[in-house]
Amino acid sequence: MDKYDEFDDLDPETLAVHAGEIPDPVSGSLRLPIDMTTTFKLPKFGGKLIEALLLESTKSAHVYSRWSNPTLTSTPPPFDAGAGEITGDSFLVRSEFGHPSVSADGTLITVALSEGGVGELLVVARDGTVKETLAGPVSGLQNPAVSPDGRRVAYAARPEQTIDIFVIDRSTGLSSRLTLSEADEYGPAWTPDGLSIAYAAPGPQGCDGVWTMRADGAGEPELLVEAGVDPSFGAAGRQVVFTTRCARERGIAILDLDAGGAPTILREDPSGIDSPQLSPDGRFIAYRSWETGAPNVVVADFPSVSGRRIVARTESAFRWSADSSELYY
Repeated sequence: MDKYDEFDDLDPETLAVHAGEIPDPVSGSLRLPIDMTTTFKLPKFGGKLIEALLLESTKSAHVYSRWSNPTLTSTPPPFDAGAGEITGDSFLVRSEFGHPSVSADGTLITVALSEGGVGELLVVARDGTVKETLAGPVSGLQNPAVSPDGRRVAYAARPEQTIDIFVIDRSTGLSSRLTLSEADEYGPAWTPDGLSIAYAAPGPQGCDGVWTMRADGAGEPELLVEAGVDPSFGAAGRQVVFTTRCARERGIAILDLDAGGAPTILREDPSGIDSPQLSPDGRFIAYRSWETGAPNVVVADFPSVSGRRIVARTESAFRWSADSSELYY
């Protein structure tokens, strides 16, 4: 039997919905095309999640995703940190949200984008219910990062001509602008002690580098990595992984802040590897890869980057839960 035969008896409307050609009749949004996702939902089969036969990976998460904004907010199945494997089923939190970040108590912070790139920073329950609006609407709102104690959220936005980093206090609702240069600054990440924020901004080599600044705005920015973006810190704060810039191949690297010296490449490929995220327990690294010809979120053992397995087929931003048991994207 040809591997596509099981799709032959589906009606044209069902195929059009799941190919992203017509809106979902329930949500009104467009679903991710079938060649870009791991699984899809067929009403004909009573709503059961069916693995797409077009995709061959046996390690893929069962992800049901819909396309509306450039990024999606859904949770994959629980991740068994002991075995390093996916367990259970995925579920959709809400289709029109993206750029997730999760606090230590499980609070989900995400961005709702509207036309023209205007966004709102929201607190969202696991069932998709909006519990609180923290900031916005503001142009270019992206990349929220919850502080280790859950009390503050750093995010990037473009209220004027450039993208800057802001920090909002959840208890007071007051937002302060952290960066003041005329260049774009984006992609904030907290240091584990909650005292500083790392972010990407132009560096001395003409490429974007990783800078750090105190979260209270005191002092001046300090250059951490001369050519890199997407910083993510180890639990002790003495290692930072990042996406390389100004390199022949885009990959992910690590810098040992105690040992000093040059960064060490963890993995690179001509097709592109980026956006590394260390799990809070320090055992795994998630990153985005185009090695198969399409964007995938990959989880691997850290620091060896071995035992690689695809957990989602998406170009979305993604973040670990505080207990390393889930990956939000």
